[in-house]
Amino acid sequence: MRRLSKLTPALFCTVLLGLLVLFSAVSAVRQSLPPYHIIIGRQSVSCLPWDVFFWIKPEKVVFKRYDLVLFDARNMGPFFPEGAAVVKMAAGMPGDRILIKAGKLYINGQLTGDVRDGARALKKPMDYWDTEYVLGADEVFMLGTEPRSYDSRYWGPYPRHRVRGSVSVLF
Repeated sequence: MRRLSKLTPALFCTVLLGLLVLFSAVSAVRQSLPPYHIIIGRQSVSCLPWDVFFWIKPEKVVFKRYDLVLFDARNMGPFFPEGAAVVKMAAGMPGDRILIKAGKLYINGQLTGDVRDGARALKKPMDYWDTEYVLGADEVFMLGTEPRSYDSRYWGPYPRHRVRGSVSVLF
């Protein structure tokens, strides 16, 4: 077997310089890429049929109806702690008419869901959330696909400017 030679000062400087160049290149690439995050659903009963999402922080937040979007919980107790990352579907957009009547949810006159599971879970009468309004210019209506989803049916519209962006489903 051949024995490795000792590390010479010239070889040490070459390796050190190579590591420095590699570190600089990796740092430059990382700074040029937008920040991204993997978001894992933490609810015991998920409001969507997926649990893991990928989010890249956009320079400008743009989303359309039925996109899955990321936002921070604001006054959504008792199910979401303040500031928790939440993913829901943007089902209602500015100008849409929201009607919750006799436990049924309508968006622009189309039956979209109900509040039966929420009424049972929160021990409220079926008409407790009955309301009608038009979403303002800075409001969106968030909805989950699971009937037991805790969403805008219960806590109302969400400020559009607070949406952090669309997410992609990983699995």
